[in-house]
Amino acid sequence: MLAQTGETSLATRLGVAAIAVLIGVVLIATGIANVRTRTAQESGGRRLVNRAAGRDNTYSGGSAMALGVLRIVMGIAAIGFGVVFAVLGPVLA
Repeated sequence: MLAQTGETSLATRLGVAAIAVLIGVVLIATGIANVRTRTAQESGGRRLVNRAAGRDNTYSGGSAMALGVLRIVMGIAAIGFGVVFAVLGPVLA
C-alpha cells in the first residue's frame, strides 16, 4: 500500500538508512583491512565461480589494494545513500 501512495513512514526510512549505514561500515572496514594487509579474498558468487574454474580466491599486492579502495568507495556510497534516503525520502517520493 505504501508503494501505491508514494509515501514512506519515518520508521521505514530510518530502517533502510540503518541497514545501508551498517553495510557501508562493513565495506569500509573490510576495505581498510585489504589496503593495510595488501591481501583480499573473494566471497559470494565470484568465489563459487573461481572455485569451479580452479582459480585462486586470494588477491595480493596491487589488485588487493584496488579491491580495498573499491570497497571503501562503495561503503561511502552506501552510507551516503542511507543518509539521503532518510533525509530526502519524502521529498524524492
